Amino acid sequence: MILMNGNDWEPYELDMASWELAYSHIDIPTEMLKMNCWLQANPGKRKTARGMNRFIVSWLGRITEQTEVTRTRDTSIQDDLQDHSWV
Repeated sequence: MILMNGNDWEPYELDMASWELAYSHIDIPTEMLKMNCWLQANPGKRKTARGMNRFIVSWLGRITEQTEVTRTRDTSIQDDLQDHSWV
């Protein structure tokens, strides 16, 4: 991924393994590609090497929250569709 100074940054294998374990419901390599595209499109918001791990964990945390909200909403809709108590 591109850094603020224009250099490329690659995560350590241990970090990738840790993220894949902690966020097993997320396709980490795909999200990393999305992060890289976002950094390319937003040069003023690029990170330093020191801040990259925080950026990644924040991104993955937001994906997790969005997934949970969608799952909850889908469950509520399914419950509503199966509720025949009004009949």
